Amino acid sequence: MSEQDTSRTLPAPPTDQDLVRLIEACSTVNGIAIEPGWQDQVQAHLKVAFAMAALVEREDLPDQAEPLPVFAP
Repeated sequence: MSEQDTSRTLPAPPTDQDLVRLIEACSTVNGIAIEPGWQDQVQAHLKVAFAMAALVEREDLPDQAEPLPVFAP
């Protein structure tokens, strides 16, 4: 059995300025006002979300992989 190269080139994580622009654009499009005091918390949440997405993207799953319909411990 041969080993497959599972390394993937992932995009760089967004910069703080990228996140600020994303928050501004999304809040404008959705008509949601983000209070200045919440900007840092929203930005921190997005950093975690991007990090979690990178973990998933790093895995090389076959095309036939399907999620389980029900969680069973």
